[in-house]
Amino acid sequence: MSEYNPTLVSLNDFLNSRTKELKKLRSELNTRRGNCQLTQTLPKHLRRRTMSHDIHRVPYRMRKHIEKEMGKNPPRKSKLKSRQSRRKPNNMLKEYERRSKKHVWLETHIWHAKRMHMHRLFGYKLAYRTNEKLLRGCYKLAARSSVIYDESYYQCYECVAKQQNLITFFSKLIDNQSGINFKTIGNRLFLRGNRQGSSRIILDREKKVVCPFRFIWDYIPFDSNIEEYKNKTRKIWIWIHPACRTLLVDLINSLNTKNYISFHELENQPCRFSIIGPSSINVLQKVLWFDFEKDNEKEKEKEKEKEIIKDNAMETETETETETETETEEDSALKKRTMVWKSLKKINKPASLLEGCILSLDVINPKEFTVKRAREREQEFQFHQKNLTRIEKDKYEKLSKKIQYKWSSEFSKSKLWDKQTRKKLLNGIERTNKKIDEEASKKLFPNVRSSKAYPNQKIPVLIVQTAGSKTLGFGSGFDVIIPKGYAKQFWVALVHSGAVPIGMRERHRIETETGRRFFPDDFIEAPSFYQSATKLIVSEKESQKWEKTHKGKRVNYKKFGINSPFFPDFSSLLKSSTNHNNDNDKDTDNSNNNNSKNTNQIQTTQYTNTFNVEFVENINSLKTNIDSESFIPITITAIQKGSLKRNAHLYFPTKDESNKITKKLKFNQKWSKNDNHCLVGFITTGMFSLARGCGFAIGFIRKKDLIKNQNACKNSIVLVRNTNGAIFYPAKFEFCKN
Repeated sequence: MSEYNPTLVSLNDFLNSRTKELKKLRSELNTRRGNCQLTQTLPKHLRRRTMSHDIHRVPYRMRKHIEKEMGKNPPRKSKLKSRQSRRKPNNMLKEYERRSKKHVWLETHIWHAKRMHMHRLFGYKLAYRTNEKLLRGCYKLAARSSVIYDESYYQCYECVAKQQNLITFFSKLIDNQSGINFKTIGNRLFLRGNRQGSSRIILDREKKVVCPFRFIWDYIPFDSNIEEYKNKTRKIWIWIHPACRTLLVDLINSLNTKNYISFHELENQPCRFSIIGPSSINVLQKVLWFDFEKDNEKEKEKEKEKEIIKDNAMETETETETETETETEEDSALKKRTMVWKSLKKINKPASLLEGCILSLDVINPKEFTVKRAREREQEFQFHQKNLTRIEKDKYEKLSKKIQYKWSSEFSKSKLWDKQTRKKLLNGIERTNKKIDEEASKKLFPNVRSSKAYPNQKIPVLIVQTAGSKTLGFGSGFDVIIPKGYAKQFWVALVHSGAVPIGMRERHRIETETGRRFFPDDFIEAPSFYQSATKLIVSEKESQKWEKTHKGKRVNYKKFGINSPFFPDFSSLLKSSTNHNNDNDKDTDNSNNNNSKNTNQIQTTQYTNTFNVEFVENINSLKTNIDSESFIPITITAIQKGSLKRNAHLYFPTKDESNKITKKLKFNQKWSKNDNHCLVGFITTGMFSLARGCGFAIGFIRKKDLIKNQNACKNSIVLVRNTNGAIFYPAKFEFCKN
């Protein structure tokens, strides 16, 4: 069939048949595709920048629709773009609050962050090290002038209860039966509150050290008896490292079931600075300044009144009885403190004072005056022992003995123990700072000290003496306890007066020079040793550096037989001892007899060879009081050349080797795969000691091996092998003091 082709088309019929298609096309043109906004549907000649978040850029006829759209999905606020707006004080304070939520900032954080390398340690942001690469300058400053370190990250806890209850409670926790004689809290030296004590808390079951701590009792009058205060409520402040905070709080809460002791974190914790060095007294006396002018004016007025009364009596010839003003207890105590503080200028070293003695002072705010910056020559200590004559030395020794003999508990009476005074000082910081700034702007000479500005503004401060090494007094100084909010003002003033700031690395170096252990890096008994951030940071850096270096240039630790080159593996020694005991379970009777013979021989041989008696007494105490698998802290000094490094291995020498070392013959022996030397311990911190002029380290030896080996007890000799070599270095060891 032939198809029919129409010649004419009617428009009405054609449009009626295509209306559905046209409606669909119109709807598709008006509707948006995907996640498009209304601003994107506009033609290109009407589009403007920043139209999505700025309504004024949109045409007027479409603003209502876009406002509804923006209400559903509001635009994100962009960060402050310009540096000028970011550097405004309000915006900076908000940003500091945001950044200090994860890791707590100290009051001197901003000062340290501009000058030192900061690390995240123990939940705080702390100054780890200075920009100096070498540590020789730190030793010179600590030995000749003064060094300052911020210890306000140590947390202060307050214990309130009856005196006898506090003593009995802490006697359960403190390690009283160790080989080292720690002084307990109940000792009469500390009960009056005029001296600071230190001890360590230990677990009874596992015999693991939780942490060392420092404590101070509240004030008791000098004339009263201590026995009268047994049933009276008293306070103790305890300073604890933040690494062991949770463990210690859980331990105390488990023992304090009846709640007869209130143990809580101190509100408005005071800040703490440690100043080390012989010129620490001169630095403190430049900053801690009294209101002496006001006292002198009062004395002059009293003298004038007495002269007027005498003149009137001569004229009238009548006897007048003048009423003598009786001095209060506070005035007499203040005079005694001022006399002691003035006499401290003439003392040669802080080590000549009593260990841990406390002195309380009411001091003017250091923001009222500016301390002149000390020059390099002024930083060095003026009264050095080498420059003094014999007569001057005798004077200083006599004066120090007088102060030690007359040191009473009245010197430690302070307002810091009161909550209300601490709150008032903290709340009144902003007002005092504004007033001081306003008055300083009016003065022609703002550096001049004036007591008339704030006669009532006094800040209570505690000064605590810290001991160093007993031989030279290195590392001795003072701890300054300051109320919260005033740390930055005192810090800047102390730095300008001559004290050089240091970090945690330099503080660790000073502690090892004195022969003391540093917590938690040198306390393997504590559980926080394996969780300490400083050890992990150093070990991670060393391991990353070793992995990045080429195989041909890095040390081959497998060749030297070292399994853990970056961290001391004390668990391997315990495993080896347990395996050795399991093999010898059959011959227990014979082994017990041999051990008893060896212990008796240790005692006799040491006395016959005129060995140090203290060493023998310490070994006998260790046999009874410490477990068989425990480790003993020791200090190691190199006999010949050679540096003792961290994570080095310790071995005991044979008889022939010990004879060579005692006769001062050359000792050149290397480690080999067929070597018979048994591993005994590890070194936790090692360095070259500038005070001794040789290698020095702090390490740990297994107690079981020390009792077996007689040669080690006779001559106290140890062989040290670093992880990066095979040479044995001979060294002597002694028991650590803390």
